[in-house]
Amino acid sequence: LSSWVTPHVTPCGGWVGVRCDPYHRVVSLNLSGFNCFGWLDDSELGTLRPLPLKVLDLSGNGFMGFVNLTRMPASLRVLSLSRNPRLTGPVDLTGLPPQLEVLDLGQCKFYGTVNLTSLPASLRSLRLSSNLFTGSIMLYMLPSGLQLLDLSNNAFLGYLSIDSLPWELTHADLSLNVLFWEVGEDAAGMDLTYLDLSGNPYNEVFNGSLFPSALQDLRLSSCYLKGELDLSSFPPLLTHLDLSGNVLSSTSGLNMTR
Repeated sequence: LSSWVTPHVTPCGGWVGVRCDPYHRVVSLNLSGFNCFGWLDDSELGTLRPLPLKVLDLSGNGFMGFVNLTRMPASLRVLSLSRNPRLTGPVDLTGLPPQLEVLDLGQCKFYGTVNLTSLPASLRSLRLSSNLFTGSIMLYMLPSGLQLLDLSNNAFLGYLSIDSLPWELTHADLSLNVLFWEVGEDAAGMDLTYLDLSGNPYNEVFNGSLFPSALQDLRLSSCYLKGELDLSSFPPLLTHLDLSGNVLSSTSGLNMTR
């Protein structure tokens, strides 16, 4: 980052990726996709803690190390560390900044169990996809205002009733985990427009009419679905339906296995 080492150029006077408020305080650091490399640890991230940062986006780089999310500035609204495949270690989600709205840790190498019961009430978007997370999770404890949830491609365990998810949720990708799921009788009124449960075993007698009526994209490949299926029972706004890798037949005579 040549602008950072140019003589007589201050952070608020021209540093790339830096945005300041009218009082010349750094409020946004966005280095997404800048091909940066280096070690991130408590000492490095601790230098940011006194700043009134609202946005910290280090996604799409080559950072490495163990990250302590409880050391982040308390003023953060957006935190993205995604697509840094050398970031690793366990993650503590119980001490996040209290006003955080977006958390993206996707496509790293974080591992261990995660506690989703104490997330900030302000959280609107949560991405933990394509890591090495394991253990049971309680999805019914998510913040009520959450709108986007991506936990795909981990090894989470548990039982899920779709109607226990936050009702303001519009996008949910829970694919490629081990979540035994059912729809629930109250799901029809939810705001979900995208739902991917592929690779998670279904837990009840399948009934397409129970899904949220707002659904436009539903992906249920390899969910161990069996039996006869009435395609007319699915939500009326549905434009994409993936039932591949199951053993289904439809009432219209179509073969639903492919």
